Parts: sequence; C-alpha cells; structure tokens
Amino acid sequence: MIFRPLLIAFFMLATAGKSLATTNEVSDKTLLQLVLKGKCAGGDYVVVSPQTEGVSKESKDQVVKELKVQYGEVGELFDKLVKHNQKPVRLTLKSSLKDGYLMDDGKYEKYFQKDGGGWDRWYKEHPHAHGMTWISLPVFDAKTGLVLIYYGNQYQSLGGEGWIILFEYEQGKLVELGRSMLWVS
Repeated sequence: MIFRPLLIAFFMLATAGKSLATTNEVSDKTLLQLVLKGKCAGGDYVVVSPQTEGVSKESKDQVVKELKVQYGEVGELFDKLVKHNQKPVRLTLKSSLKDGYLMDDGKYEKYFQKDGGGWDRWYKEHPHAHGMTWISLPVFDAKTGLVLIYYGNQYQSLGGEGWIILFEYEQGKLVELGRSMLWVS
C-alpha cells in the first residue's frame, strides 16, 4: 500500500522536472523568426536563403575577443554554433512579409545565373527586396538566456556584410547585445 503513493509521488516529481526543463527550451524556428522580424519596414523585405549558412571555427578568437569585453565568455557558445551548423539544412520557415522577410523559393537566385541580370534586374523587378540574407541555425543557452547566430546580407555586388550576433532571449523577445563582423564587401 505504501509503495503505490510513493510511485505516484515519484512520477509527479519526475513529470514536474521535465516540464520545467522543456520551458527552458526555445526552438530554432522561434529564434530565427525573431532574428528576421523587423529587419525591414513599410512593405520592404529581405529575401532569405532557404539553406542555412555554416560558421567557420577560424573566426572564434576574433568573435570571442569582440564580444567578451561586455558580455563575458562566449567561446563555449561559439563552439556550439559551429557544431550546430556543420551541415547546411533546409529552413522550414514560412515567409512573413508583415515581419519583413521572404523565404526564397529559387525565384531570386535566377538573377545571378547566366544572363540573369544581377542586382540591377533584381531591384527593377523587386524594388522592395533588400538583398539576400543567409543565416545559421542559432544556439541558445538556457542558463544565461544568450543566443548566438550568424547573419549575413548581400545587397549589391560590393555591398554586404556577415556578422556573428549575440542576443539575450527573455519572455519571447530578443535583445541584441553585440556583434562581431566576419566579412564586408
């Protein structure tokens, strides 16, 4: 008789602990939507590549040095970002023009194929599309609320940049804390 109430109490404790753990989890999709949201306004939008972008471990020292000054050690989070993005994956996000982004369905990459017209034709046919964006899968540290992600944008042949961006995630919102530039053209 004593065994059954103990078993029920143990199950309730185990279930409660599991519920707490899952509330600390934030999906890649949720974080990606928050990162992309609001990059453009007034009907303008960025076009997002459907494949994730990898992150080179060679840039670790630079990123850690630039972000460490104000935000503490991010080396472990950077290592997780590299590992999480070793292989590109196809994003499952849906376009959200109200939030300022459109997922490329192959329509935009045609501009950079032979006789595609490049950026001039792109902007002539899509004046509200502000370049192509590449993004990695984010990494999230539930203890600190920190999120690290790669975000790159090309908007002309010699106009673009790529960043590692550090955010804090709290109550469904991202606040940018800092960034480290990886490239510029």
